[in-house]
Amino acid sequence: MAKNKKPAGVLLTRFSALGDVAMTVPAVYDACRANPEVRFIFVTRPGPAGVFVNPPPNLAVEGIDLNLFKGPGGIWRLTRQLIKKYGADTYVDLHDVLRTRIMRAAARLHGLKVTRLDKMRRRRRELISGHDRTPLRPTVARYADAIETAGLRRGGGFTSVYDGHRADPALFAAVTVPRRPDETWVAIAPFAAHAGKRLPLSLVREVTATLLSRPGVRIFVMGFGPDESRIIDSIAPEHTDGRLLNMAALRAGITAELALMSHCDVMLTADSANMHLASLAGLSAVSVWGATHPAAGFLGYGQRLSDCVQINMDCRPCSIYGNRPCRHPEGDTTYPCLNRITAGRVLECLDEVLQRNKTTSPPNQQ
Repeated sequence: MAKNKKPAGVLLTRFSALGDVAMTVPAVYDACRANPEVRFIFVTRPGPAGVFVNPPPNLAVEGIDLNLFKGPGGIWRLTRQLIKKYGADTYVDLHDVLRTRIMRAAARLHGLKVTRLDKMRRRRRELISGHDRTPLRPTVARYADAIETAGLRRGGGFTSVYDGHRADPALFAAVTVPRRPDETWVAIAPFAAHAGKRLPLSLVREVTATLLSRPGVRIFVMGFGPDESRIIDSIAPEHTDGRLLNMAALRAGITAELALMSHCDVMLTADSANMHLASLAGLSAVSVWGATHPAAGFLGYGQRLSDCVQINMDCRPCSIYGNRPCRHPEGDTTYPCLNRITAGRVLECLDEVLQRNKTTSPPNQQ
């Protein structure tokens, strides 16, 4: 491809967890709208592909079962098939792991221009070691950097997958009826893949009890699978009036959950995929941080640092992903960075967001 020629077809990949893929959406949608003459093809796993709600007309999303493309030979074959199917002339690697490095090599061999995400691995190590606590460039911005390096206009202005509005209530009709004007809807997402990020159950119970003591409050507890469903059932078993809904038991799916989030007033969440889903729905999130830290660049798009609840400790952050054992002398497996956060502090932050959104629309919502 000529050096200054604009791409005609851009292949983008990110195969990792739901939250990582969700963070690509603002950058990808903005790029699609800023380059309407270019065709974009986003390739990921089947599950995370569901976050691409209401995509721009020049975006195709492929959910690939990687079990069908095992080993270097399988990845090479996948790359060749995608290039042939879509006629791509540019490949943007938004993951930069072994699998996508093989894809980059295959793409170059087929004559494609190739760019990649800067994962800032050295800076991450410095952040964890305490040698340099300067915040990293936000991940969403680095996704946009990689796309711009491919010769595309950067774009900007993403509000939500609903273009700054609320979703059609019919999309979550199987979960609940539309909200009444006198109701306050709160989403709570206490779970995360790793212990260093999960909200303490005692904290969730206390916050939930206080919220349910208020008239007109409905709570939607987000989760997935039977184990998380059982935990949700134990949070407020005395409330049988239908004001606390177990989303793990309802199994509504990403489309319905995103639509529901767009009608909520605030979300309480761990540093998890649900924080990023809240961003896609235009919902303000109060996020609780333990082993991880917003300085690593993973704060949800459009969310405010002032809405993060965390304790300053010399050992924080001890992990980028929350998957390392607690290194605090009193920690072991208990993570004092999480367990010392009080329900009162969380409720104060939730109330600040609710009050703020009464006078000004949430950052990504009208």
